[in-house]
Amino acid sequence: MCFTTQQEFQWLYEKTKSIDIFEKNILKAKQILNHNYPADLEEDINIMLHGFLIATLENYLETTFITTVLSSDSFILKQALNDGSTKDLTFKIQELNNWKDTLRKKVEDSLKTKSFHNVQTVIPMFKTTLNCDIPKTTWLVPAVEKRHDCAHRAGYTKEQKKIRISKEDIDTLITNISEFVSKIQLQILKID
Repeated sequence: MCFTTQQEFQWLYEKTKSIDIFEKNILKAKQILNHNYPADLEEDINIMLHGFLIATLENYLETTFITTVLSSDSFILKQALNDGSTKDLTFKIQELNNWKDTLRKKVEDSLKTKSFHNVQTVIPMFKTTLNCDIPKTTWLVPAVEKRHDCAHRAGYTKEQKKIRISKEDIDTLITNISEFVSKIQLQILKID
């Protein structure tokens, strides 16, 4: 592939960096999952892996969405119009010469404050701003909710009940996350 500008090269690099990080983390998770641990540690390892895998997904969604939106004036404008914190922006007369830069910065700042583990917010953003067809994910909301128990309560529910996560549960989560990200990434790569 031959690039005509440094900007084209940078866009492709940024477009693929988040998937590279995602894939490396999935490989690490598989290695950890397939290691032989003492029986009394296995469940706790799975709890940690669950949190790590959901965080890996969140990182992919966040970096992919922000990078893609900021790569295009039309996506910046679409996001600005759909985002409650930017859709009613007004500009001062002295800002009109640089309104695109100002809007880009406001959209970027707004996106960086969003929580990308709130999948009920993130999935519609991918649909409305990037026109991505997001696959059905009945497994995703419960997996994110379980991640809260893993990350914030060390494997216990709010009622102080120990959650159970098996090796098979983690293997299924890896498969679900990988398929989900693959479907999104194929669409992202088609965006000019």
